Parts: sequence; C-alpha cells; structure tokens
Amino acid sequence: MAGVFSTGLVRDRIDTTVYNIERYKQGDSDSSVGARLDMYEFSWGLFLQAPLFGHGLGAFKEKAIEAREGGLLDDKSRVIGIVNTPHNEFFLAAVERGLVGLFVLLLLFAVPGYIFSRAAFSYDYVVAYYGVSGIGLLVVFFVAGQTGTLFHHNVFTHFYILMMFLFVSQIRARVSVVLV
Repeated sequence: MAGVFSTGLVRDRIDTTVYNIERYKQGDSDSSVGARLDMYEFSWGLFLQAPLFGHGLGAFKEKAIEAREGGLLDDKSRVIGIVNTPHNEFFLAAVERGLVGLFVLLLLFAVPGYIFSRAAFSYDYVVAYYGVSGIGLLVVFFVAGQTGTLFHHNVFTHFYILMMFLFVSQIRARVSVVLV
C-alpha cells in the first residue's frame, strides 16, 4: 500500500487535491474538487428541506436547475444544474430518498458486509476467499461512492448485484456442503 502512495502519479493527485481545497477555502470552486464540495453543500441544504423521505427520484437536477435559474447559485460552481447527481452516492440518496433511502443504501453495504466479514474468518479457505473478495468489493463501492454515484449507472448496479449474488451463493453453497 505504501508503494502505491509513493508513486509520482498518486502523489501529484494528492497535491492537486490539497491545492484545490485551499483554493476552495478562498472562494474559488473552479476545479473538480471545488465543484464537488459545492454540490455537497447544495445537497446538504436540499436534504435539510425534506429529511425523512427526500424530494423524489431525479429531484437533485430539478432542484439545481431551479436554484440556478433563481440566481441562488451564482457564487457556486457552474456544474450545479448541469450534472444529474451530486457526485456522491450518499448525498444523492439523502436528497432524493431522505433518511429512509439513506438507511436502505447503507443496508446494501451492511448486510453483505456482515455476511462477508463472518465468512472471511472461516477455517474453510474457499469461504474465506469469497468473504474477503466480497469485503473488497464493498470497500471499492463505498469509497467510490464518496466522489461518484455508481448506483446511478446501470452497468455498476448490475455488476454490484451480480458479484453480491456470486459471492454470497458461493459462501452459502460451501457452508451447506461443509455442514452436511
């Protein structure tokens, strides 16, 4: 892991991100980091307006267009009102589906996470393999969900569902064989 972070490409990206955050603190949101931070701030405000059930599917873009046309976003990134999502899985769930939707989204990680974490410590190396693989997939989707909306794209949603079923079915099949 240390080797990955010591490469020039990763180091440059970290430096750029830190630089963009500093620019954002000074009021300049003209970067991918600044745009995301503006979208997160806007999303938080929308969530607070309808915290329990959210504004409905597709509401992020609609509300962003309304706010942009109403002059409420003049000091924010120009991408708000153009993009369909806030580029964060959890903010999107909170804005469009409220706490209920956010809870359901978290269950999409917690339930398989529980299954995979139990399997990862199995004495059966095949069960442990699928458990660790499942945890790895969950971590990737959870981390990627901080700066993107993978479940907003069918290909990623289908991949997630397919891999969850594959890993869980293999764990279940192997556990059933071992128990019999």
